Amino acid sequence: MDGNDVFQRNMKTKVSDVVKNPQELMVGLKKEKEEEKKELSKEEDFDTYPEITEKTKEKLKESGIASLFPIQSSTFKHIYDNKDLIARDLTGSGKTLAFCLPLVERYRKLEYFTPKKTFARNLYTVIMTPTRELALQVSNELKKLMHRENEYRVLTVYGGVPIEHQEKELRYGVEFFVGTCGRVLDHISRGNIDFSNIKAVILDEADQMLNMGFEEDIEEIIDKIDMEVKEKPQFLLFSATIPDWFKSVAKKYLNKEYEVVDLVKNLKNKTSHTVNHLALNCPFENKISVLADVLRCYGGLKGKSIVFTQTKLEANDIILSEKMRNNAEVLHGDIAQKQREVTLRRFKEGKFNVLVATDVAARGLDIPNVDLVVQLEPPKDIEAYIHRSGRTARAGKDGMCITFYTGREFRVIKDIEYEAGIKFNKITPPKNEDVIKVAAADVIVNLRNVDKKILPIFEDAATQFIDEVGAKEALCMALAYISDTSNAHLSSRSFLTGEDGLMTYILKSDRGINNVAYAHRLIQNNFSKDIAYKVKGIKLLRSGEGIVFDINEDNAEDLDQQYKEQACTSRGLPFVLERASELPEVASEGHRYTKSSQGYGKRGGKNGGFMSARSHYNQSFSGYNHGSKGMTRNYKGNDHETYDAQSMRSERSDFDKKEVSGISFGDKPKFFSRNQKMGEKPSFNTEGKSFGRNEFGRGRGSQSRGGYRGRGRGRGY
Repeated sequence: MDGNDVFQRNMKTKVSDVVKNPQELMVGLKKEKEEEKKELSKEEDFDTYPEITEKTKEKLKESGIASLFPIQSSTFKHIYDNKDLIARDLTGSGKTLAFCLPLVERYRKLEYFTPKKTFARNLYTVIMTPTRELALQVSNELKKLMHRENEYRVLTVYGGVPIEHQEKELRYGVEFFVGTCGRVLDHISRGNIDFSNIKAVILDEADQMLNMGFEEDIEEIIDKIDMEVKEKPQFLLFSATIPDWFKSVAKKYLNKEYEVVDLVKNLKNKTSHTVNHLALNCPFENKISVLADVLRCYGGLKGKSIVFTQTKLEANDIILSEKMRNNAEVLHGDIAQKQREVTLRRFKEGKFNVLVATDVAARGLDIPNVDLVVQLEPPKDIEAYIHRSGRTARAGKDGMCITFYTGREFRVIKDIEYEAGIKFNKITPPKNEDVIKVAAADVIVNLRNVDKKILPIFEDAATQFIDEVGAKEALCMALAYISDTSNAHLSSRSFLTGEDGLMTYILKSDRGINNVAYAHRLIQNNFSKDIAYKVKGIKLLRSGEGIVFDINEDNAEDLDQQYKEQACTSRGLPFVLERASELPEVASEGHRYTKSSQGYGKRGGKNGGFMSARSHYNQSFSGYNHGSKGMTRNYKGNDHETYDAQSMRSERSDFDKKEVSGISFGDKPKFFSRNQKMGEKPSFNTEGKSFGRNEFGRGRGSQSRGGYRGRGRGRGY
């Protein structure tokens, strides 16, 4: 086989089974979820619930609801029968309707909504939520269940807006009072609310109220209701998680016979089952540019996406970045309440397709048809991840959640997998070719919707252009221009970091490569210094058979040429080099392949004996090389001696160079017994002992047949 054949074999592109391109990945994940979704969707038809009126069934079907979801069917009877309840289900499962529907139907049966001669309306239900957005959503669900206009009145209260209008509504009378804790307390302090006729108290997303510090506010509100109410009301607690605080609330306020409906308890996957979870390793400095391409590839040109950031400043930076090609708007605490409501309404109506938000949008918001959720860094607690990912795949639909992380955050990703019972599919930043292909596919979808009546106007121009460049090239140019990629620079992009201008290579050796230092030497010994110094970001393959690294695309041709020349020689090369088409599975971030430096002292004989533990790797006392303050050695398990690294830098005595009874002291540390003063020569009672050592200078002694065995463990760099 000649050198050219070897080079062609080594440079051929290989497709990895670990990471697929965006289109293949989305199709594959969709198929995987279909069977799981069939098993989990145990919806019940309305006909099995005679309590639901025909008019209500019609209203629900008009809203696209043909049957009850599991949480709704599991809690309906309990709530309708006026039982206290704690309910838990996955986010996006329909918990809001689960308590709204049976309450409204029960009140209808009891004729609470029947007009009275006095025209006075009694307050029957108080619903508390952690955020104003969730309060508005609950109110909308209640209003959808009305059989006629003003059948009952719903008042939503929250901060950030004048309180006078809310006071006016309360004077007229309302049946449902929905609000955030702070504003509810404001009305209580002003004496605006009459709780005497309350029939039900509901805490929606109660765990989030606890996390936001509303525990005392909630208990103050409930205590006030207990003082004024004529008879004990029904208590309902709904959430996606159940913290310990629920138990104290249940013990204090709920009936002893309260019901618990937990549809998550026995599930390994604590998130919505129709969410596909992806993780993307991306350095902080490249996040915005990679985010723009992720939104284009996975969210689509018209798909709805929500991007979660940790700070308001980061959210503002994203929407102001020139790299963001999607139409995006921001939602966070600094936005005025009225503008926040306008932004959410516009997003729901499809006026823009990317919402960049802080956690203000993570809870309870029921925004239909959100295709993609992106988290620019993994949240520190599992509950935040559950609720963020739950903004997509609502009401049984499919969705995707992509979480960005850096090498330092890899452990957080593993913790989320363990706690949430999910498995992240690792993906790489989209290639520029992927972005252009997706953009072209979106354009073709839009072209199919063009009114054919207008086409004759363009026939002359089309004919002329086709005659100039040809039909296929003309169509390609048109697609490139319409998709806004006609001037795109097709630079390569690192699969490791997403940085533009870098090309990723895979190097494999039959002997295996288990540490980065060896990989560096391998590259330096076989390529020029100019190339070797420009290699960056080396990572070990999980298989242990090689490495993956980046190099500037300007140097890629030189690297290929040098590899070709080396491969053509009779000596050949001890490795195979190829350009990566996709990222193979790499070793876990933070993990280092190291050679263990480990030695054992031999067993002491009847009369005692000594032998220093020998290591097969470079050994040194860390006190001397690394500035460690001291070292401890065990004598019969209780006597200790230490050395001080400072003394080794000051003076060296003849004793430093000696070996005591076959014990070599390596890089000449000084030892001091417990009662020995600095500068005094130590005395050893070494009878019947042997000692292990290692590069960190720590030893363990264990008794064995009258002697002691020393063992040392070290770590290679």
